[in-house]
Parts: sequence; structure tokens; C-alpha cells
Amino acid sequence: SNGNIIHSISIQRDITEIRKVEEALKEREKRYELIFNENPDGIFIFDREGNILDVNKAVCELLKLKKEEIIGKNIKKFIPRKYYTQLKKRMELLAKGKRLKPARYEVIDGKGGRHVIEVSTAPVEENGEIVAFQGIARDITAKAEIEKFLNALANTTLAGMLVYQNDYFVYA
Repeated sequence: SNGNIIHSISIQRDITEIRKVEEALKEREKRYELIFNENPDGIFIFDREGNILDVNKAVCELLKLKKEEIIGKNIKKFIPRKYYTQLKKRMELLAKGKRLKPARYEVIDGKGGRHVIEVSTAPVEENGEIVAFQGIARDITAKAEIEKFLNALANTTLAGMLVYQNDYFVYA
């Protein structure tokens, strides 16, 4: 055999299907990132202790902070104390797997400004265990201010008031 190769063994495997699955997974991840980051509502994920794990662009804009300045902080850092009890009760219910109706909170942005938000939250499960929570927040500051104004106006007007909007009476 003088150092010459006499035999060789070659094993070949068609990996076309594996490549297709990998590409599909990459596309799915891109779509998820796009939905998460470009959503006009704030999306945030927090653990069972209230520590923020991830936020999208809308949360950063609302809080006037960079993502790095938000992640790792506790939610309590961004809400006034008067909401702590409400937050605790809601987190306890979420930890039990309950689906909750949206709640209103006030948040304090990085510049000290205050915003009224409506938050929908849901548990995040892995292998049947609740490991975190996901929240979707919508800034309703303008709506809350209008409601406050209309309530004050209604309470000071003797004759009453009707507000007609989109073919319906929305306030009486």
C-alpha cells in the first residue's frame, strides 16, 4: 500500500429539510421581533418579582429612557406608591394563571412627567409553569384628561350636558 489510498468511505446526507426548517425559524424570529419592536403600544415582560426583562420601542418612548435604562429595574420604579397594592394583587392573580381585565396606572417617565396608561397583562408559561408576565400598555393620558374635564364640567353644570360622537351619545 506504499502510502496510497486504497479505499475511501463517504457518508452523505441530504440536509435540505434541515436548512428549510432553519430558514423558517429565522423568518419567524424576524416577524416576532418586528411585531414586538414596531408595535405602537408598549410591550414589556417582567418576572414574578416585577423586574423588567424586556421592553419594546414604545415603552422606551413613553418613559423617555433607553432600553438599557429600563431592563433590570423593578416596575415599582416607574409607578407612584399609590399603585403598589393594585400591582401586587394583580401579580398574585396572574401567578395563579388568571386572565385579568385591563387596569389603569400612572407612570413616571425619566424626565419626571406623568402619563396615564391602560395595561393588559397575561402570564408567560414555559413547560406548564408561569415564569413571567407580559404587559401591553397604551398611553391614555389625553383620554383621561378629557374624562376628568367632562366630569368636572358635568358636576358644575346645572342643566346637564350631552356629548354626541360618532352617531352616539357618549356622555350625559
